[in-house]
Amino acid sequence: MSLLTTILILIGKIANLTMPIFIFLMVFNAALIETPQSLLFTAKQNWKYVVRMIIVNNCFIPALFWLILSVLPMNPSYKLGILLYFFTAGGPFVLSLIDSSHLKTSLGTSGLIILLMATMLLFPFQLTFIAKGASITLQQIFIVLLKTAIIPLIAGLLMKQFLSFLTSTLFPFLKIAQKWTTNIVIYGMMFAYLPTIFEMVTNGALFALLLGSTFIGISFFIGYLFEIKN
Repeated sequence: MSLLTTILILIGKIANLTMPIFIFLMVFNAALIETPQSLLFTAKQNWKYVVRMIIVNNCFIPALFWLILSVLPMNPSYKLGILLYFFTAGGPFVLSLIDSSHLKTSLGTSGLIILLMATMLLFPFQLTFIAKGASITLQQIFIVLLKTAIIPLIAGLLMKQFLSFLTSTLFPFLKIAQKWTTNIVIYGMMFAYLPTIFEMVTNGALFALLLGSTFIGISFFIGYLFEIKN
């Protein structure tokens, strides 16, 4: 094993170990800014947006790309990978996008919760449709959501509600930790998986990679069209 390969494997391990911390901090920090009352108020005040968000992310986008992929000549495993990506809406990255846009985090946090719950309810049925023979239970999805989103969210909300003095002291340091873990995960994964990406390209997966990237761009554009008035 070459020195470069060893270094890339080490970087990948560090990024993988940092991933749970990165997700926890992202959700936890967002919850520290909000209260349960503010989240409920935001969801009620923007209920039309919430409905559109669920329809676009959990129904329209997945159905559109499933139809497109059904007529394209591509390795079935690559098709399934792309579909799984677009059928699982709702992730902590929503909070980073909201934060980078300097918008109210309550909308991002409430949107994250709603998307996670919608995905948890819909995905088991969608999976049996897109991957014959595959199955996943609500319990399996709930356990993952519990670890990555629900526990840090509840912990942050409770800390904000009952330990506000401690929240204001710790929050600046938690934001710095979030920034560092974000960089470690994103850039670490990029470098660690470079050999895998090159191998996929040489094995004829370049079309799948380009198509997946194109779909991401189309998704953003569709979301923009739905919310252009806002």
